[in-house]
Amino acid sequence: MTPLDIIQFWRFLAGYVLLSVESRTPEKFINLVRANGLRAWDIRVTGEKLTLCLPVSDFFAVRGLSHLAPARVKILGKFGLPFLWRRARRRTIFIVIGPILVGLMLFAFSSFVWFVEVTGAEIVEQGAILDGAARLGLRPGAWKGQLNLKQLGTDLPLEVPGLGWAAVEIHGTVAIIEVAEKQRPKEPQQYADEMSRDVIATRDGLVQSVMIMAGLPLVHEGQVVKAGDILIHPWPPAPGRPPIAAGIVRARCWNESEAEAALEETHYHRTGKVYRRLAVRIGGREVILKGWKPPPFAVYEAAETAKGLFWRNHAQVVEVVETVFRELQAEKSVRSREEAVSLAREQARREALRTVTPGVRVLREFFEVIPVDERTVRVKVVVETLEDIARPKPLKELPGGEGG
Repeated sequence: MTPLDIIQFWRFLAGYVLLSVESRTPEKFINLVRANGLRAWDIRVTGEKLTLCLPVSDFFAVRGLSHLAPARVKILGKFGLPFLWRRARRRTIFIVIGPILVGLMLFAFSSFVWFVEVTGAEIVEQGAILDGAARLGLRPGAWKGQLNLKQLGTDLPLEVPGLGWAAVEIHGTVAIIEVAEKQRPKEPQQYADEMSRDVIATRDGLVQSVMIMAGLPLVHEGQVVKAGDILIHPWPPAPGRPPIAAGIVRARCWNESEAEAALEETHYHRTGKVYRRLAVRIGGREVILKGWKPPPFAVYEAAETAKGLFWRNHAQVVEVVETVFRELQAEKSVRSREEAVSLAREQARREALRTVTPGVRVLREFFEVIPVDERTVRVKVVVETLEDIARPKPLKELPGGEGG
């Protein structure tokens, strides 16, 4: 599909009119049309008459220009989807067949892959992965029925150098390629570089034990440290040997989170009443095919479902969009102060545990109720853990290292 075809398709979706204009100064009328940014095409001038096509949205603006350059404007024809839809609505058979045809069209387009995305690639270029997938048959426009996702995941690492693993999933019309790149083994020099750096604290904590494998300890049991503090300094293990540092520093750390809960809340539930809107969206503009009126509900929620239609070699995307509006009814709920504290505590606890490093030992949990006002309670939860906070200092933090 060429760019001109896309423009014509958009004009058909939006609707347009063919106008006849009679004016003693047709050139002046054309200049006014262009000066006001109106989108006219197929302009033909014959004496004091001219014909032109305009989008429906620009028609009334042209009627206003007819007073500036005296002219008589007449509609010769109406074309496009909005006019076809209005005529079809008057015929009973189209009311029955129309939704069926739309459904069949959506089903047909949803049977193809229109978008291909890549996740997990850091070193290998996404373009190389997409090219490799295309050579294996996975590309925009591919029919889902002919794709063997398991085989694609097996063959892609063989097709693209640098990939160690791949998996392909399809969600709607989008194919997602998840990859893992081959890991280069550390060289002996890299281990030596890491052990020649200071060992620092990754987070704040209260030191419980220090196990030195190499180097000079700069902290002791019972000392409070902050993230970035030096724990172990490189020191020569023997005369004539380069200084190194390594060890384990276990500390008690605290993960905090706060949450609030109201004593009175308003909840909304669905009544079962539904209002639907069907539209076509292209190039950031939208043409409503069904459901022009606003939803007849005072309170509602809206859920939008879009089916993308994609033409190969063109970035222009046409979407068929269905919006479902569901009526909501408000309902107030009242809880006791104890119930509110319990709810806020559980929410804060979940958030605090989410920040805990996986695999570390949780020592204890405690909470505190913080006064807010008569209608709200706030709870602070602290999760105490025991973990190794010692790590070699990153290169970017070293003087003259990478990134400064």
